Amino acid sequence: MRLVLLLVFILAGCSSNVIYDYDPAVPFNQFEYYRFVHGLSSDGRKSLDNNRIQKSITHALLGKGLQKSEAGPKVLLVHYAVEEERHLRSTGFSYSFGAIHRHFGLGTHVSPQVKEIKERKLVVELIEPLEKNVIWRAVSKRNLRNSMGPNERTVFINKLIAEMFQNYPPQITSK
Repeated sequence: MRLVLLLVFILAGCSSNVIYDYDPAVPFNQFEYYRFVHGLSSDGRKSLDNNRIQKSITHALLGKGLQKSEAGPKVLLVHYAVEEERHLRSTGFSYSFGAIHRHFGLGTHVSPQVKEIKERKLVVELIEPLEKNVIWRAVSKRNLRNSMGPNERTVFINKLIAEMFQNYPPQITSK
């Protein structure tokens, strides 16, 4: 029994917190530079999270050998977004009561409480500059929570982006 539990914990630890997708036909080594194509609000401000995300992506891309640049044919475009997902979660259980006596019925039903849950997932896309096609995409399975403090949020974002760029450039194997 202990061995089974140990295997479950090991396998759970191996599962990725990131979902990847990429175009295997793209030679990723052709890109030497990058620039951001997102990050400002409608009035031109950067949020605190945008600043954290851009700093962390910059650190990850510099570690991969890419340099920041504003123009050129080999400038990889970096787009990121924090996408909000909403879903319903029920808590408790449903039960009912009923009674019938000589053509008379009485019943009641109590439904479980339902809460709307908002989750915020980070999505990073790398786009080739000529055709503007997404060539690499990473989506976090872990969520940014509003309850995180500033330091905890920065550490979380840095760790998450490091995990996202762990598999960039993708190792393309030929068949």
